[in-house]
Amino acid sequence: MLIIPAIDLMDGKVVRLTKGDFTTSKIYSDDPVAVAKDWQEKGAKRIHIVDLDGAKTGECKNLDAVKKITEELKIPVQLGGGIRSFCMARKVLDCGARWLVLGTNALLDEKFLKEIMSSFPDKIIVSVDIKNEKIYVKGWEESSSLDVFSFITKLGEMKVSSLIVTDIQQDGMLEGVNVEFFTKICKISPVPIIVAGGVSFLEDIKHLSVIKGIEGIIIGKALYEGRIKLEEAVTI
Repeated sequence: MLIIPAIDLMDGKVVRLTKGDFTTSKIYSDDPVAVAKDWQEKGAKRIHIVDLDGAKTGECKNLDAVKKITEELKIPVQLGGGIRSFCMARKVLDCGARWLVLGTNALLDEKFLKEIMSSFPDKIIVSVDIKNEKIYVKGWEESSSLDVFSFITKLGEMKVSSLIVTDIQQDGMLEGVNVEFFTKICKISPVPIIVAGGVSFLEDIKHLSVIKGIEGIIIGKALYEGRIKLEEAVTI
């Protein structure tokens, strides 16, 4: 099981939100490079970076920090938040990111998704953020009319290589993961799933590791609050 530490950036600082609410941001570090290197040293094989400013505005705002991180790390980075054009996608790749995590545009513009997958093969991960079985877009601030299950099925038909599914309801709550929710998603998904949202204890990882279709787990606040030790998580 691939355990992926999350680094959420806002104004160049490492922060965490609760349920995607920007008013709940808590700063954990003003040195994202040091944080990334620490996760690498503790056994991470990949880092998940979210440009929260980009997710909110539609344009990546923390690329300087991202570039510094990728220059210092030996492990690959995936980045999402504000990648809503080919120009921005190229800028992110030029900063050293291995994968582009697409949200809003990929969900609302199928033509854009097909074209960017064609232009950057094997570099696209689609992120679906869900609350109460509704897909949310634009930094989790707006719900969409997209049906969760039919959309995920369609992504499989388009041969998306990986899919990040975030349970917004549990994200940042440190109350544990909704195993039933992710089991249901995996049963209908033809695409390998990377889980995000609510992973709070080592037991959560153990429960998720036996669900067929899950290839990775993104962990955020539980690492920063010391609920989970990364060096233990990567051995499960």
